Amino acid sequence: MWLVTALAALGCTLAVALPALAPASEARGRTRALPGWLRAGADVGLLVVAGIAYWQLDRQTSADATGGARDAGTLGIDPLFVATPTLALLAGTVLALRLLPLVARLAERRAASGRGLARRWRAGS
Repeated sequence: MWLVTALAALGCTLAVALPALAPASEARGRTRALPGWLRAGADVGLLVVAGIAYWQLDRQTSADATGGARDAGTLGIDPLFVATPTLALLAGTVLALRLLPLVARLAERRAASGRGLARRWRAGS
């Protein structure tokens, strides 16, 4: 478990540090964005992983409530109890950040085409 944690921490550190350590010739210009289908696939994958973690947590807690086998007298932290809320918050945040520009564009169109203060304000500027 600690090995996986250390490897994940090392991977995150490298992902953050390597772009900053790139030679100056490569650092010029803007990097290309990932294709939309790849970003959407990663978002859906994160939602699926969060859903599966929630499902496993629900099954585990319901098995404990119905008298499922559990080691008595052992102490420890179940990684599922820690990871599930974290994954759910991360998936919800990513989903909100992906949907926010769409909602903002729709609200802008509605405000621009409607009557009232938004139209008067736009006409005045």
